[in-house]
Amino acid sequence: MIKAGIDDYSMIAIYGLCLFQDYNADISSKTRQIVSEVKDEILRDLHIHYRNQGLSDIELTTKMSKIMLLVPTLEHVGRLFRENFHLVDLFCMLDVPRAYK
Repeated sequence: MIKAGIDDYSMIAIYGLCLFQDYNADISSKTRQIVSEVKDEILRDLHIHYRNQGLSDIELTTKMSKIMLLVPTLEHVGRLFRENFHLVDLFCMLDVPRAYK
């Protein structure tokens, strides 16, 4: 993330993009539409943020692309983190907080 030059604003946008995923099968079509609109708004705001930094079109596109490529990786890390806590709890290795179960 250091190579991509991720600042706080970008990191919050990445969290939002990870949070609002529309491929979840358990959501209604109306919710799916709202999630899609929120993701579009996050991307628009991030684009404006980078545009206000004075980036050229090529730099802006490259930076947005790098951020979009980080989203699936961070989602995978999140799943691994949760799985690890399940294993720790299963083998009673430590007292796992309820939030991680």
